[in-house]
Amino acid sequence: MDGIHISPNQLIGQIINGVLGIVGSLALVMFIYGGFVWMLAAGSNEKVQKGKDILVWATLGLVVIFSAYAVVKFVIEGIAGK
Repeated sequence: MDGIHISPNQLIGQIINGVLGIVGSLALVMFIYGGFVWMLAAGSNEKVQKGKDILVWATLGLVVIFSAYAVVKFVIEGIAGK
């Protein structure tokens, strides 16, 4: 560990960014899944509604994830003094 120095703030920031990336990927997968459910509904109103619900909740999830990312970035930069 010669030249590698990382502060606790940087480590926490990297962990949070990694977790948000994974959660964002899961939301994207759900968005795609909802689209497939809707496309393969074959006229079934129940399946169409299920697909729409998945898309709505995945979209809301992405909004929450992007908002959380912005807040975390703001706080980490505030703590780090950048």
